[in-house]
Amino acid sequence: MNTKIKILNALNFYKYIKWMTLIFVVIFTYILLFLFPESWHFVIGPVHLPDVHPFLDMKGRLAHIQGHMMGLDVYNRPNPLDPLKRINDKPSYTLMLGYLGLNLQHAVPLSIFFIILMVFGTLFLIKPRTWWQMIAAYLALCSPSVLLAAERGNDDIIIFGFLLCVPIFLSKNSLSANAVAFCLISLVSPAKYYPFAAYILFAHLQKNNRQIFFWLTASISAISVFLLFTYREILFLHSRIPKPSGLTTFGAKLLFELLGFKSPIPQLLSLVALSTLLMFVAMPLLHRRAILPKIEKREENYFLLGVAILVFCFFLNSNNDYRLIFCLFLFPALFSWLRNSQISSYLRRVIIWSIILIITIMWIPYAYFFFNQVELDFSFLNKYIYIFRIILTWLLIVIITALASLILRPSILQILGRTQVKQAVR
Repeated sequence: MNTKIKILNALNFYKYIKWMTLIFVVIFTYILLFLFPESWHFVIGPVHLPDVHPFLDMKGRLAHIQGHMMGLDVYNRPNPLDPLKRINDKPSYTLMLGYLGLNLQHAVPLSIFFIILMVFGTLFLIKPRTWWQMIAAYLALCSPSVLLAAERGNDDIIIFGFLLCVPIFLSKNSLSANAVAFCLISLVSPAKYYPFAAYILFAHLQKNNRQIFFWLTASISAISVFLLFTYREILFLHSRIPKPSGLTTFGAKLLFELLGFKSPIPQLLSLVALSTLLMFVAMPLLHRRAILPKIEKREENYFLLGVAILVFCFFLNSNNDYRLIFCLFLFPALFSWLRNSQISSYLRRVIIWSIILIITIMWIPYAYFFFNQVELDFSFLNKYIYIFRIILTWLLIVIITALASLILRPSILQILGRTQVKQAVR
């Protein structure tokens, strides 16, 4: 008996050492990059702007807030407080933060705070058990896409920090905890719009149809009220938002641009045709025998949260790469499913390929930039890398949507009044 206890303690200590090693290596990577700013050129390539490094986006956000409080017309005239003298292209909702006393002096401490929250929050969630999971977690958390969000102090790391808390409250499945989660989503959604997609979490395995109906009605009402009061501003800002371009972007519209489709009708027809074609890839996942093993509800919620935001952003518009930060929400569930012995070999392969796809999408363009930095001319591959990445992103969106459908299937059947699908593990 004592021998068994010693073996278990040794195994737990070994897992603890591996986890601490990952934490140390990730933190060391971030510190090293910020201590030696010139190294950013090798990590994020031309999107690094040394003259306004670090935290350009955080400085820009706070510059508009401070300028508005000073009476400047930040929407129609270049803001002298902004590092690049830009005009504001963000919702007026965020300007109210000026009443909290926020200004440019807070750019560095706020950026550091949210970077720390992102890094430690993600590491706490993922908790890899094997060496290959540690490598995958490191490649994701220290990927150029995520590091770009950190280097810019982008709004997405702030939204990431708030949404990080949502599944924690939802897992308690109480009225007060659900209300806090609802408020967190409602608080950050007007700042960028896409967090509204997180309301889908309230459809996931509530205790009864009444709860599902209540929270979905509340979600639809919140979105409707927001649109009613801000639709003119949304239309105004839509024409002002700069369109991302180049290898460091992702989104469904990139394929249309590549094919030369500019009018809405060819785009819509192409979208329907391609989505139908790619759904055949996902059909085996939606088969009635495809059942994901039961894991912690919190991990499922993180996965649904990541899928909802990524799918919403992918189809709504083209996005800069830092929005891939929400791929980090997918890893806790992906790793948990792989650790479950009840998972089918088919689903295991799908999940492994999903992890590979995420990491590949995050790293492909930056490997290209790196080779350019070391004076190896791979410019002839530019277009092919662009096409390849678009195809991989479409494939990833299809697969994670199918996996999310398997998670939501019991709730959907419950709403339809049908017998719930039995889970593989209780």
